Amino acid sequence: MKQTTIIPPKNLLRSFVQFFLLTSIIYFIGCADLPRREFPQHSFSPILNIKEFTPNKPKSLPPIVIYDPVLLKESALFRVEENSEKGIISFLNREGYTVYLLSSKTANLNFRLHAMEIDEILNQIAYKHKFRKIILAGVSLGGQTILEYMTLPTNLDNYAHPTKVFFIGTGIDYNYTNSFAKKSDKFGYEGKLVQDLCRLNQKDNFCTRYIYFNNELQDVDNSKKEKFFHRIPEIKKDYITRIHNSKLHLPYFFLYGKLDSISPEESIYPFFHKIRPASSRGDYRNSFYEAGEANGHSIDYDHGDLFLHEKADKEIYSELADWLLK
Repeated sequence: MKQTTIIPPKNLLRSFVQFFLLTSIIYFIGCADLPRREFPQHSFSPILNIKEFTPNKPKSLPPIVIYDPVLLKESALFRVEENSEKGIISFLNREGYTVYLLSSKTANLNFRLHAMEIDEILNQIAYKHKFRKIILAGVSLGGQTILEYMTLPTNLDNYAHPTKVFFIGTGIDYNYTNSFAKKSDKFGYEGKLVQDLCRLNQKDNFCTRYIYFNNELQDVDNSKKEKFFHRIPEIKKDYITRIHNSKLHLPYFFLYGKLDSISPEESIYPFFHKIRPASSRGDYRNSFYEAGEANGHSIDYDHGDLFLHEKADKEIYSELADWLLK
């Protein structure tokens, strides 16, 4: 007869403890590579929230300051999907950049007032890093705060020294026919939440007009479309004439989508040609880049795709990364 061995209670307990410790070690080793979900908040401003996104492997690079996209939610810039960090902020972190995200403490947006806070915020960041150089970024319609900052004269007494500016999906001149700014005013979009505009019982609402995601979600439930969208801010139309001369010398990078109907090429190129006149075509510090099939990408990007498409990191953010290092 086969003999059955019975483990005494003491040995059984020891085996259980060993098993628990082993699985705990494996779990925590795995967790070491899990995406980070909490980031420091700074009180550099009484009216703006400042969140710091620090890379796992920081490099000796200027920190990047981005203003909230407003039209889209923060999750469009940094999100965790399938145990992986995604978005432009996570991409910049992987490149070694520390990123600061500015956002309003209230729902009442005043881009001009917020722009007047930026110099002091940049000084605080520069003091913290002991690094005077800082890169500014405007994304989507929240990029208007950075544009407002560009209209202010440069304060030469500031410790911080902005060295480059880039925009993703930010329009600068909306004075052309049928611009999004004019339609937003006509249809009463300004100040409204996207979820409310998309739930209107109309075939022709904000979602069906402007949230395409490369047309892949054209016919799906609007609740899926609006997941990453927030609110429609007021859009100014006169930035080109108001940009201060002391800010025109900075290198600029403009990234726009071929199918973007919110901030299309028409809303950007007039300013690009102003800062890069015919006499200085050889100056490639300023770049104007279209995200689309013509540049070898898998799709023609629309506004949402610039921030949410699964291939944005490799296809279009890599262009930005190359420009930042020039």
